Amino acid sequence: MTWRKGSKGSKGTMTSRFAVLTVRPAGKQSLAAAQEAGGGRNRWDGALPTQTLLQEERPGQTTVARSHEL
Repeated sequence: MTWRKGSKGSKGTMTSRFAVLTVRPAGKQSLAAAQEAGGGRNRWDGALPTQTLLQEERPGQTTVARSHEL
């Protein structure tokens, strides 16, 4: 995605690639929080809530530049 020219005229336009991911958290803290929010251990349905992430990858890089929770 190209959205504007860079602040320095020689750099040209600013571009990045974006991905939207839906994930489920893992770990004991997430499990305990989900059980508590679901009304306790006996009333919990067993599924952790999903979270949506937006990731940015800049041209020329193979790693994720930024990741934001939506």
